[in-house]
Amino acid sequence: MATVYAEIGNPGYGGVGVGVSASEQSNNGSTSTIKVEGRYYNDSPYTVYADDSHINLSGRGDRSAPYAVPGNYNEVLDSYTITVSHGSDGSAKSVSFSCYGESTYPSGSATATVTISTSANPRYTVSYDGAGGSTPGSQTKIYGISCTVASASSRTGYTFQYWSGSDGKNYNAKASFTGNYALKLTAVWKINTWTVTFNANGGTGTPSNQTKTYGQTLTITTKKPTRTLYDFVSWSGSDGKTYAAGGSFTGNYNLTLTASWKLAYVKPTIKSLQAYHCLQDGTASESGTYIKVLIGWSVDRYVYSDNQGKGINVTCDGTSKGTINISGISGSSQLIFGGSYDPDITNVVSVYLYDTKQPSMGVSNSVNAQGTSYILDIDTNGNVCFGGAAESTYQICTKKNGVVTWHP
Repeated sequence: MATVYAEIGNPGYGGVGVGVSASEQSNNGSTSTIKVEGRYYNDSPYTVYADDSHINLSGRGDRSAPYAVPGNYNEVLDSYTITVSHGSDGSAKSVSFSCYGESTYPSGSATATVTISTSANPRYTVSYDGAGGSTPGSQTKIYGISCTVASASSRTGYTFQYWSGSDGKNYNAKASFTGNYALKLTAVWKINTWTVTFNANGGTGTPSNQTKTYGQTLTITTKKPTRTLYDFVSWSGSDGKTYAAGGSFTGNYNLTLTASWKLAYVKPTIKSLQAYHCLQDGTASESGTYIKVLIGWSVDRYVYSDNQGKGINVTCDGTSKGTINISGISGSSQLIFGGSYDPDITNVVSVYLYDTKQPSMGVSNSVNAQGTSYILDIDTNGNVCFGGAAESTYQICTKKNGVVTWHP
C-alpha cells in the first residue's frame, strides 16, 4: 500500500490534514483491482476541534470528519475499488489518485495525491526440445497476448512435421499460441526416403520400385530382368556407379538403375537358299520329278570361339526330307530328294539351320521349287493348251495351279 498525506492546517500543537492510500488487491491477468482510501488525520497528541472539516476522494463527494478530532487520529472516511487495465503490451500501468480536504478551523485546504504501478500481465515460458534436431531458444508468453511459435527446426536426414505440445496439442511452425500457461514444445520428425526405380533396357520382368531410407543401407533386389539372347551383367546407376543384383545402396538420393547386358548368343545365318525341280542326278529339268535344294550358311563365333555348324533339317510341303550334317563356320550344302514330284506343281521347301552351341535356337527359311510354266503349248497334232502341256485327247486345255481343264 502507498499513502501520501497533505496538511490542511496547524493550530500550533499539531496538524490536521488528509491522506490518500492505494493498494493493488489482485492481478486479474490483463487488469488489476486497486483499492483507494481517503483519510483524515490529527498528528498531535491533543484533540483538535475542527470546524466544518471534510474530505473529497476522487470527486466522490464530501465525507465529513468528526468535530472533535482525537489526538493521533488517522481514519478512513471513504474508499472504493477500481479496475485498471495494464499496458497493451502487458506491461505495468502507473495510476494516480487524489483526496481533497478542507476545514474552517484550522482554516485551510489541501490535496494529497498518490501514484502506484500495477503489476504487469503474468508471464509464462515456452520452451523447446529439438528431439535430435536444432533447438530454438525459449520464449516468453504474456497473459492475454498470443505468442508466435518458433519456425521449423532442422535435422539432417529428416523433415520437420510439427511441434508436439505438453498440453496435448500439436502446433505448426509459426502457429499462434494463445494459452495462458507454461508450454513445452517437442519437435516431431519424419525420416526422409528416396525411390529406387529400375529400367530393364530392352528386357522383361522389370523389378518393382524400392524405397531407400536415410541412414539405412538398402539391399538391391536380387530379381533380374531377362532378355532373349542376352545375359544380365549388372545395374548401371544414374549416379554413375555400377550395382550388382543383391548389392548395397547407401546414398541418400533418388536412383534409377538401368540393366546392362552382354550378348549371350548369335544365331547362324542362312546366306542363300534355292530349290528347283531336277533329274535324279540333280540336273535342273522342267520335267524333273526330283527337287534339289541348295543352302549357303554361316555360324557366329563372337560369343563362342569354338562354335560351328551342326545340321540343316529339310522339309518339303511339311514333310521331312532328311538332315544335312555340316561342320565349320560357313559353307554351301545341298540335298536331292523325291522321284515322284509332279513337275507342273510348285512345292514349298523349308530348311532349319542350327549350330553346335544352341541347336534349339536355329533359324528357318522357305523357298518355292517352281513347277513348269507354260504360256501356250501346241503339240504336233495341233492341240493347244494355255498354261500347260497340250494333249491329243482334246484340242484346247487350260491349266491353273496344276489342274488341267480340257475343252473339246
